[in-house]
Amino acid sequence: MVLCNAVGCPVDSKTITIEPKHVAMSKTHVIIASDDVVYYWHYRQKNSNVMALGAKGKQGKENAFHIDE
Repeated sequence: MVLCNAVGCPVDSKTITIEPKHVAMSKTHVIIASDDVVYYWHYRQKNSNVMALGAKGKQGKENAFHIDE
């Protein structure tokens, strides 16, 4: 999953292990759902500079859970 800004430049990315069936996004969250797993990511916007991709710093919170849990 690659998060891009308004002009299409990548600003952050995550590797997920589920096959996305549904995706929703707000200014602060990305929700991805498969048939039986929901993944959410509370991301923090970084500089629009592409060099920020490799920068270390606080990461947003993320979690995945099975719908039966």
